[in-house]
Amino acid sequence: MNILIVDDHPLMLLALQQTIAADLPNCNITAAESLGAALEALNQCDFELLILDLFLATDSANNPYDNLEKLRRSKSDLKIALISGADAAEHAMHAVALGAQGFISKNEDPKLFIAAIQIILRGGTYLPPNAAGMRRNSTGNYLINPRLVKLTARQLTVLNLLFAGLPNKLIAKKLDISLQTVKAHVTSIMGALKVENRTQVVLAVTQLDKRFPGWRNN
Repeated sequence: MNILIVDDHPLMLLALQQTIAADLPNCNITAAESLGAALEALNQCDFELLILDLFLATDSANNPYDNLEKLRRSKSDLKIALISGADAAEHAMHAVALGAQGFISKNEDPKLFIAAIQIILRGGTYLPPNAAGMRRNSTGNYLINPRLVKLTARQLTVLNLLFAGLPNKLIAKKLDISLQTVKAHVTSIMGALKVENRTQVVLAVTQLDKRFPGWRNN
């Protein structure tokens, strides 16, 4: 599996390489310090994932999302995770709206960072907790179509266990995965459902079950 990391800070670039290599030893990691170097690397190799710093100093004169769009045009089927020291929810939501599969804070715990990457590699979307904004109509119902709730098979399993009332520790034990991985899945589930906590997950799922029976089995 090939992963391309693009960050103009050498120390951060090295730290990201070491973190990913330690937990995903079968990955081939390529590093690039600029947009130009990233585009050149994409022309030379097929990558399963691109990890892109939102703010590249060498391209600071441009809209930071221009880099995302240029890379997306270069490889339309490439999975992209944006990273940044800024935790603003609007960055995360805008990134996903432009075609990224996730937004990960550089301040994140390394284990959760790896769990987020694994979620994206498996076809899911990862958003930080502060991006899981609530969207409800005047009657308090959640305005979301289950066809837009993109969850992996594992995340659906976690959702069903969460809905059944199991705490994170029991979910981790039952699925034989780490607690950090469960937390990452729960965060992604909240982001997909546009809610902010576990209680709201249960409420949103209850309403979706009433309106769209069987949607969790898809």
